[in-house]
Amino acid sequence: MPDFEYLLFDFSKYSDLEIIGSIQLQIVLKILHTSFIDNDYDKIFADILKLIKKLNDTKTILEYFTTGMEYILEIKDYDFDIMHDKVNLIIPEKSETFMSTANKLREEGKLDGIKKGIKEGRKEGMKEGRKQELIETISILIKDKLPIDKLPDNLESKLNKLDLIVLREIRTDLLKDIITIESLEDLEEYLN
Repeated sequence: MPDFEYLLFDFSKYSDLEIIGSIQLQIVLKILHTSFIDNDYDKIFADILKLIKKLNDTKTILEYFTTGMEYILEIKDYDFDIMHDKVNLIIPEKSETFMSTANKLREEGKLDGIKKGIKEGRKEGMKEGRKQELIETISILIKDKLPIDKLPDNLESKLNKLDLIVLREIRTDLLKDIITIESLEDLEEYLN
């Protein structure tokens, strides 16, 4: 059985000046550090851009920028215009490429959010549909037991506030005659 040891480095106690190493390491550490920063985020982003500018290879620069932006835009609601201004100021020669990449990432994030929202909306709609179907079934079962044409609004409101599990239990109880409902008062007492 392998016995692995892991190393944990806590950089939270170090200032930005104390974090040294290769440019790539500094970029990665600063990007990771952004998740813990609530203020002064503009300075950290500017520092990251200055480090990215020091890289020589254009392909590497774009890879680091893209990866960093994916992470930053995932964890922070960073103002795109401020980002654009910083890139123009620090790396004007790469601004067009960087911002088209950042814009693409932002749009992908929006599309992912829209897709997720649609999926959640469908799930919620299906859940609400099942709930309404259960309430209608319960209403029909109650109308069969009591001489009423419609459930009183207060009892229908109580049913609407219940979750699916409780509504299923009520339906089962009514179908199997587990509960005795001979009046609206009995029903109200049961729902309480």
